[in-house]
Amino acid sequence: MDANIYSIEKSEILKIFLAESEVVNKLLMMNGKLSEFRVCLHGVMGNEKIMAENKVSGHFFKDIEYLRGAACALVLIQHIMWIRPIIFIQALIPECLWIGSGGFHIFFAISGFVITYSLKDRLGGLSGDIFAKRLREFQNFLVSFYKRRFFRIVPVLILLIFSGAIFFTFTDFTVVQGKTEWARDLFRAPFEILFGTFNYSVSEFQFSARIYGGGIGPLWTLAVESQFYLMWPIVLLFCRDNDQRMTWSLILGCVFLFVVGPITSVYFPHKYYMPYNNLSELFLGSFFAFIYDEKFKKSANLGAKIFAFILFMIIWGYPNSWKDGTPFYSDVVLNVASVLLLFTAVYFEGSCEVPFLKHILSYLGSRSYSFYTIQLLLANVTVWFTNSVYFPAESFTKYQFYMVQFIIYIVVLVFSTEIVYRLIEKPARMLGRK
Repeated sequence: MDANIYSIEKSEILKIFLAESEVVNKLLMMNGKLSEFRVCLHGVMGNEKIMAENKVSGHFFKDIEYLRGAACALVLIQHIMWIRPIIFIQALIPECLWIGSGGFHIFFAISGFVITYSLKDRLGGLSGDIFAKRLREFQNFLVSFYKRRFFRIVPVLILLIFSGAIFFTFTDFTVVQGKTEWARDLFRAPFEILFGTFNYSVSEFQFSARIYGGGIGPLWTLAVESQFYLMWPIVLLFCRDNDQRMTWSLILGCVFLFVVGPITSVYFPHKYYMPYNNLSELFLGSFFAFIYDEKFKKSANLGAKIFAFILFMIIWGYPNSWKDGTPFYSDVVLNVASVLLLFTAVYFEGSCEVPFLKHILSYLGSRSYSFYTIQLLLANVTVWFTNSVYFPAESFTKYQFYMVQFIIYIVVLVFSTEIVYRLIEKPARMLGRK
């Protein structure tokens, strides 16, 4: 073969690549492996500097996005019913559905699945019988893993902390008593969340209204995930391959679900915010990520949709049935229902799709972290504003006032969520991937 074949100029190679890129793009799209393919070229002729970005992501689960949105709605109902009442919504929702605390169980199951699924292929490369070699390879993985988690969580959290500090400092909002105490709680929250100890602060201050009244109470879920992030890499490291990781995810999930959770519910009741009551969904979500195989995925039939609806109503309605205290098996019911709902969403495409709500749920799901983080603080702001001299309640009848208050809250929440997502959450997440 003529050696001149191997002396093609870079510019010629580039031309060939550009000519064939459309064909390659279509082939990859047919295999469901390409979600975005962008190439940026600078100085094609006479300039050797070529900047290219080729982003290939895994399968996108629409139903998981819908579930995130639905979980956001449940948590919102819980908070504006009980913690910072936006009373108008009580006329829209039956009293038997006022408690939406089951939403965070859905969040945990989704989080365990998504994190593991997004890293599963890379984890496959951290396999082998020689522990020392696996440890050296694992160091780079660990740095990348915690970098992504840091940029995913902390920037929006810092915004919340400083926004809350400004609001409580320069307004006459009186739900938080004691400037020194709430300032201390507010500014130590990011560090406690990162190290997973924030749950104990919620336990200590839950009745003083400083934690929840200050708008940072819901962040106990981040502390649960932080503890999972500390335990999960250890499990991954000591396992020889993904099969062992799958097995241990199942074992740990079942131990927390059927042993740790019920026992602690008996001896430490009403501690819904503690990690031992919530780690099971994270590990079981991780288990489903390891066993997931796209070839078994199918379109949802009516039976799958009805099953998903029943599971969701169990998650929403079951906590409202606890009239005489929380039974010791309550978390088992909610955790199992959440994990089964995740399984249905993953394997039966369209099972969680509600035609007249799918765009709203998809929007909330894509911005769920920003929405979840700021919604209670904005409820505080709305209550303060609509009860202040700037918006006197005497100008309306009681029902009109509650309706206008609710509308203002929803508009401010959606607008603020979009701003936070576009300017902080999304850029920070991209930065963590570099």
